[in-house]
Amino acid sequence: MKNSIWVWSTVVGLTFGAVASAQDSVGKRACEVDGIDVIDKVGDAVDPWDDGATNEQRNDYVVDLTAFQTSWGTTFGIAPIIKSSKTNEDFYGSLTSAQAISRRHRTNVAIGAGYAVWSGPGFGVNNDVTKSDVPAIVNTSCLTGNQFGVMFTEFSTTDVANNYNAIVGGIVRYVPSNPERLYVSRIMAAVNGCDNAANLSQMGIGAIDEFGNLHFRADGGTVTDLDPVAAACGLTNFLPNDLIAPPEANQNVFRVNLAGRDPTKRNVISGDFVAGGQFDKGTLPPTTEWLVRNSATSHNTPNIGPESVFGSAMLMVSNFLDQFVSGTSFGLIGSTGTHLNAAVTNGQRGNIGYTAKNCANLASTHGMGAILGKDDAVFTQVMNVFGLGAGAAITGTKALVLPAAIFDNVPDPGPGASFGLSLRNAAGNNEHDHYHSQVAFRGGNGQIALGIDQAGNMLAAAHVNQPDSSNGLAHEFNYIVVAKVDCATGTTTWTMAGYNFNGNFGVADPNARIGKAILNGPTGTTIARMTTLDRVTGGSPLGPSVSAPMIDSVGNVYFVSAIEMCTAGVCDGVTGPFTNALLRAVYDTAVFGYRLELVFKLGDVFHGQNSDRDYLISFTGIADNNSVDSGTAWSGNISEVGHANGSTTGLLTRDARTLGGLVLAAEIIYDADDDGDFDDCSVNGGTDQDYNVLLYIGAMDAPDCTTDAQCVDCDDCTRDYCLPGDPLANGVGCVNYESLFADIFPPPFGDGIVDVDDLLCLLAAFANILDCPLADISPCPLGAGQFVDVDDLILMLGAFANEPSCCDFMR
Repeated sequence: MKNSIWVWSTVVGLTFGAVASAQDSVGKRACEVDGIDVIDKVGDAVDPWDDGATNEQRNDYVVDLTAFQTSWGTTFGIAPIIKSSKTNEDFYGSLTSAQAISRRHRTNVAIGAGYAVWSGPGFGVNNDVTKSDVPAIVNTSCLTGNQFGVMFTEFSTTDVANNYNAIVGGIVRYVPSNPERLYVSRIMAAVNGCDNAANLSQMGIGAIDEFGNLHFRADGGTVTDLDPVAAACGLTNFLPNDLIAPPEANQNVFRVNLAGRDPTKRNVISGDFVAGGQFDKGTLPPTTEWLVRNSATSHNTPNIGPESVFGSAMLMVSNFLDQFVSGTSFGLIGSTGTHLNAAVTNGQRGNIGYTAKNCANLASTHGMGAILGKDDAVFTQVMNVFGLGAGAAITGTKALVLPAAIFDNVPDPGPGASFGLSLRNAAGNNEHDHYHSQVAFRGGNGQIALGIDQAGNMLAAAHVNQPDSSNGLAHEFNYIVVAKVDCATGTTTWTMAGYNFNGNFGVADPNARIGKAILNGPTGTTIARMTTLDRVTGGSPLGPSVSAPMIDSVGNVYFVSAIEMCTAGVCDGVTGPFTNALLRAVYDTAVFGYRLELVFKLGDVFHGQNSDRDYLISFTGIADNNSVDSGTAWSGNISEVGHANGSTTGLLTRDARTLGGLVLAAEIIYDADDDGDFDDCSVNGGTDQDYNVLLYIGAMDAPDCTTDAQCVDCDDCTRDYCLPGDPLANGVGCVNYESLFADIFPPPFGDGIVDVDDLLCLLAAFANILDCPLADISPCPLGAGQFVDVDDLILMLGAFANEPSCCDFMR
């Protein structure tokens, strides 16, 4: 009965308050036999080259978050908000690499109209009706809210054995009074060919701001992959690479404004440039800008100074000449070495980290940047922080040099003393890392996380290696170091947010990996411990075992780490089980220390609100075969604002509302056939579907109207519009969801008044919801979407006294 309701509602164009659409979806077909014993994985991921009549360059849809609780009982929401593209029939989608989210949120933005909406399996955004059923469209034309940007890179070997690479972006909007519903625009920002046979460039990210300005780096494609089909698309040149020129002679940085992308055209990055930095043949709209052009100096992946801070999107990128390169457009790009403190004596390493927040000690007015530096010929032991002014001018520098010893300021509840490390001038010197191998050109950004805590102190955090050359385990033992700088005096203190090996425990097994405790509450007991990656992988890769850190709006530090779950209350570093997990190090301001909270781990299962199917998180990476994985978490993976752009004044650091949202690349497996297991067509003939996705994690609740200064009215249905200027406020006060949501007749959007027709429609639904499918209005504002009862009638009767003055909400 439930599935027939959704099918019927799609046919007649109705949408329900309780339903949503997303790339939280499963395809109509899991797999099919193509030839003898050849199984194609079908699914519903979109084709990155489709444009014109079958356009997949932009897809607009709704995502509803699924509530879950951490080990501390903190409630967050989670959802896969964007899937990777499909380029090979052997896989459900491409692999994902580096990712980012805007550091800030934009406010008072029109949500826009035309978002796809559905609930249940088989619906999706794929325009091939053999893969996805056609969804309905949600009416959001009268809504305003907030906006942030997301992005990731994807790559694959296509079904003709070509090296595919693309940048996928997203503009995400939400109404602050209903923040668990996201309105997502998935946009193909850039691609390296117009078909599966062309490889005209290779790209890496990068950063995005809340306006949808997206920065990425690009260099050479392969001359042998410029095939006749690509030429027929109007493309005749590839970005040169080391086949015809030294790679350092072809360093490029581009900006795409996602909001301005022409969704009827493929955004192919190639060598087809014309005067003014645009591309000919109509393959790119004017919103794509070529900022750094065939530079002879190697550049890292770029960061971005938000348009809201600098007036225009500001390029911020490091290069291999120890320079900070910045500017808003070609011809206005400059470089300087004044961003480096005198303590950096042997060059910078890695790419730029950024916060839009300011610190008087650096005289900053437009935020702060950070980059790793060397203070001797061997080890990278400096977090170099610099202030930024108008035009990204350098206003001051601060060298945070790893001290002789760093201690965890929160005593461990387990055996042994609080963990400390002797660092400098000793065998196996500690150093910052996460900048080697592919990271310079593929990303992500950046190695150093910056933030300001509630007391106005600047925080800087980074990963540190604790090499142990005697065991051949260099880069396996890791910790997250945090420096706190008093912005008035410049005084610096240090602590650890987490570590994965405590030699002070003195355990009998010298191979045990016993790290910082992960708790079941702020003062709780140990349920898991950080450990080394070899325990998860069985030996290869060894590490690194910890991602780069992310700092939220109040100084909490998030990161991905290998962990050991305790068995019978014991974590001995040997027994296990072992897995990877997203951790939150919750900031204790009283002692300048951190306690660890388990957010989620591999193997956890969530129910997709849109697909109506469970999905299992099967993989999120930390290391590849020789370095950190570009697809792991980076400091640019988190927004540094409070939940729904709200104030964090007075909030405990453990409060979910201190998180403005973070993204993480992951592989998930849908239980598409709803049989309780997770196996696709390559395993025991299964029919489940696995996708590489961008996971979003954020808080769920609307702002508390008793403390939110912007609220002007509240009632029992607490999800009122409380923002000044909202169209539903009618210039006077908030209009209840009750009255808006009770306007259920005539379908699909009511008639602007709650009257006897609406009541009769609801009464008819008591017998059969198909007679009035919008009648499940309780609990306000979403309902359950399945049956009508006395609670719905009570809300309907209450709505007679409060008639709406604007268009219907969320239908």
